[in-house]
Amino acid sequence: MRRLTRPAILGPALLTGMTLTAAALAAAPANAASAPSAPAVTSIPFPPGEEPAGWPRPHRWWETPAPWWSAPRPAPGWPVPNHNTVRGTRQLVLTITPGRDSRRPGRQVVLSCAPFSPGHPNAVAACAELSRSGGLPGAMRTHSGLVCTHEYNPVTASASGTWDGRYIRYQHTFSNMCRMHAATGAVYRF
Repeated sequence: MRRLTRPAILGPALLTGMTLTAAALAAAPANAASAPSAPAVTSIPFPPGEEPAGWPRPHRWWETPAPWWSAPRPAPGWPVPNHNTVRGTRQLVLTITPGRDSRRPGRQVVLSCAPFSPGHPNAVAACAELSRSGGLPGAMRTHSGLVCTHEYNPVTASASGTWDGRYIRYQHTFSNMCRMHAATGAVYRF
């Protein structure tokens, strides 16, 4: 009786497959003399109590179910996924667009600090300034000493990417290009 509980738990699809397999096996002896065939297996894939670690168990009413936040564990011998692969990544896509609308095309560059790749003309200085602010262009405190005019020629600076495992999204419209360079330092000098 124990062998019948496992297929009942797995659902009607398995029972249908087992019924079709049994029907094919019943019809096989009539044609068995004409062609040799592989030996048929009519048992459950795993004996009771010897299922792999990830095999579903029947729910018993006296047991409390696992909490919804518990994650399934991989079976022994399977590689454990490494979720910290993005932790050291420091890569941002920086964009400068004229005007207040960031959907218009503008200049764009990829700033990669870890792993370092030369794509930004001032990559070393930009990575150092972003490291001090935790990867947030809006939190940078630069002391460039630039004196800017009060002309209104808006420019929008935006950044998106990952910095130490966090997703960064930044967008700010400055009144002119000089004010943007004064506020962001070497990050948007491309």
